[in-house]
Amino acid sequence: MFKRLAVYYKEMFPLLPRFFVAAIMFFEIYFVLLLNDGVTTFHFDHQELIGIFTIFVFLMILRIADDFKDYETDRRLFPHRALPSGRVKKKDLGYCPQLYRSGVCTSQYPLYEQYWLVPLSLHLRNSHVLLVLQA
Repeated sequence: MFKRLAVYYKEMFPLLPRFFVAAIMFFEIYFVLLLNDGVTTFHFDHQELIGIFTIFVFLMILRIADDFKDYETDRRLFPHRALPSGRVKKKDLGYCPQLYRSGVCTSQYPLYEQYWLVPLSLHLRNSHVLLVLQA
């Protein structure tokens, strides 16, 4: 399975160039947001890496979804590509989005805790709302 995925990534989604594209896309949006908020300093930290990784995974899932969507067309028009030629199986690519999504969620957990859970808990505490979680 890993050899077949290596063939797919080499031909259809070269990892290093696509990571570079994801970094460009992330920083393009990120700097516009910083400028709109009037931020004049910039610090490269783990949050920026997580943002780049998130866009990278989004682009990868989009590529895989496009290959599934155009499978029949690619079999007729581009039979030399990895998926239509049979060098990569649909089952191999089917596992990838779940793995990448779980990687994105795991990498973003510290951000969830830092930016969502703490302000949410402060808001709930200040507004006297009781939150009951059931297992």
